[in-house]
Amino acid sequence: MKRCKQGIARWLWLLTLSMCALPGEAQSVIFLQNPSFEDMPGHSRLPEGWFFCGETGETPPDTHPAGYFGVTQPPQHGRTYIGMVVRDNNTWEAVSQWLSTPLEVGHCYTFSLYAARSPQYESYSRTARQVLNFDRPVRLLLWGGQWHCDKRTLLAESPLIKHTEWQAYVFQFQPEVTCNRLLIEARHAEGEVPYCGNVLIDRASPLLPIDCHSQLPLCTLDTLPATTATLADGQVRQLAEYIRFSPIDQGPEQHVFYTSAGELEQGNRYLYQIVDWLGQHSQRRVIFTIAEANRLHFKAKKLALQKALWRQGLNASQYRIRRERSTRAPEVQLHW
Repeated sequence: MKRCKQGIARWLWLLTLSMCALPGEAQSVIFLQNPSFEDMPGHSRLPEGWFFCGETGETPPDTHPAGYFGVTQPPQHGRTYIGMVVRDNNTWEAVSQWLSTPLEVGHCYTFSLYAARSPQYESYSRTARQVLNFDRPVRLLLWGGQWHCDKRTLLAESPLIKHTEWQAYVFQFQPEVTCNRLLIEARHAEGEVPYCGNVLIDRASPLLPIDCHSQLPLCTLDTLPATTATLADGQVRQLAEYIRFSPIDQGPEQHVFYTSAGELEQGNRYLYQIVDWLGQHSQRRVIFTIAEANRLHFKAKKLALQKALWRQGLNASQYRIRRERSTRAPEVQLHW
């Protein structure tokens, strides 16, 4: 089963974090690393968590925006996104990453991302031996595999992405083999002579399990309140006390939820609300206190928290992070 639906990524579901209830079993939401492609912009540079899967001798995709190749599209989400090209020498670019939990045979999933075409993407063509505008539309193919850059099974594909504004693409698929890796690939229009084109990608979602017949989710998702602006200081401090760190990577625990605008989001829901509150109270300065006796674990948690705050757009001048050597709960406290 391969399906691609274009439209705003909204599903009318209600509540969950990382596990979905199934008759007699539980199926996990599959989180991606850095799903919004956040990192420092750079040409031939991929964001953290993503790996290059392209032809040997060709350059990797680029992290935008910084004006490289004439690409000036603002991000759909966060600070940055990636751009991938196809070339007139019949090569193309792709990115992939290991999955936190494998895609299982017999199970069905939904996955979404935002995509657009840049009207300017000027780069050198080895075939034409000159700089060309890689501005033609391309399509996206989703592959599942079992090792680095493996394209074991085609999961889904998009139509040609012709529009220059961000639009959401929702894919539904049922893997034919167990897949430990997801690969996103840009490709020429089917049946056409190779040409120079591009696609921009931002705000990928987690992979959510769905019922194979009804295509309804096997999870329910929380929708966050419409505003945090009216929260009192004590309520914001209480949000911080719900933050937990993963013992695996020392990063803030991940959740799946809807924003008040109806957008599917992956991240720490409590941290998301705190950053939203701080964005509406830009004069406030806060201190995040992490309770951690182990110095190395604290450094890892501090770095992960800094990355999460940066990806959510919080100005570094608005907060500090310090260590509390006690191992008492809560793990995180907020001070003014």
